[in-house]
Amino acid sequence: MLLSIIIVNYNTHEHLDKCIESIQSNLHEIDYEIIVADNNSPDRGIENLRIKFKDVKFYFLDENKGFGSGCNYAVKKSHGKYLLLVNPDIEFINNSVIKLLKFMENDKTIGACSGLLLDQNDMPAYNFNSFPDYSWELKNAYGVGVSNAIIKLLENPDITGAVKRPFEVDWFHGALLLIRRDVYDEVEGFDENIFLYYEDVDIQKKIKESGYKIFCLPEVSVRHFTQSSVRSIEGRKIYYYYMHLNKLYYMKKHFGIIKRSFIRINYIIGYIIRIILLPFRKKFKGRNKEKLEHYLIILNLYLFKYKF
Repeated sequence: MLLSIIIVNYNTHEHLDKCIESIQSNLHEIDYEIIVADNNSPDRGIENLRIKFKDVKFYFLDENKGFGSGCNYAVKKSHGKYLLLVNPDIEFINNSVIKLLKFMENDKTIGACSGLLLDQNDMPAYNFNSFPDYSWELKNAYGVGVSNAIIKLLENPDITGAVKRPFEVDWFHGALLLIRRDVYDEVEGFDENIFLYYEDVDIQKKIKESGYKIFCLPEVSVRHFTQSSVRSIEGRKIYYYYMHLNKLYYMKKHFGIIKRSFIRINYIIGYIIRIILLPFRKKFKGRNKEKLEHYLIILNLYLFKYKF
């Protein structure tokens, strides 16, 4: 079999329904299988999808061990030469994903690739970057310059020009990512110590360190309904907690002590400044209490989680 489409679900069965329909409506020229691993969702609406999509393989896990763990489980049940990781809130709008397969078939040095994620207005959204470094982390620590840096990424002439050309990146968001199975096996899949967020950066760091390239094909696109599983107030708390918890884990795993200590200290300073300035920030009017909770969650992690 050429392609295994891997989807890890948690409480997003309505998006998953549309995602599977869009795959089946747009992919006809290749031999593929769809494998869904449900991470013990409290919302059991997914049970109905197993009845609706009889040719999709559903696996219902007894415990939610995170996105990476769910992917690793589903991959073990798959048979494809290539693995396409797809979030449930992805919608295929054409068959351009096939171009990813053809691109990788023609160059064995490419370990992974993806295309563009489009927002609800069909505009390119942030989904790739360089590996975290001093500049990027300082922008995030102080909340200054992040938006401009993302705009600069998306203004790449290979995306915006009349001719869209493939270009190399360090990593993609795991919402849509094609990986060679043998490469996935070589790097031993996802690090299951990472429950949520940064597992995509980590696995692509391992792929690059193993000598493979990662490419973006801007002529390939899907629609993405961003963070569909974390839109509630409680969901946003979970997002900030795991995003920064696993940023710390990633830094401890891949950065030296001087680099990670410097970045960590600046996050502490940056979030103390944010807390002091919060009452004066008009953009958070009416949401000051919620933002303060987020800031305290993050500050607590940088102060007390992991040794320097």
